Amino acid sequence: MLTWAGRGIAVANAHPDVLASADAVVGHHDADGVAEELASTLDGALRPRR
Repeated sequence: MLTWAGRGIAVANAHPDVLASADAVVGHHDADGVAEELASTLDGALRPRR
């Protein structure tokens, strides 16, 4: 599914097979790695373009 999606992002504590397939690795799920990545992505997408 990670390769099918076009950009695969895994949390740091994911299974080694998942980590090997991911394009990027974010923080551990207990450290809100997914939330931080979503916030960063949305922040960039919502900023006005000049």
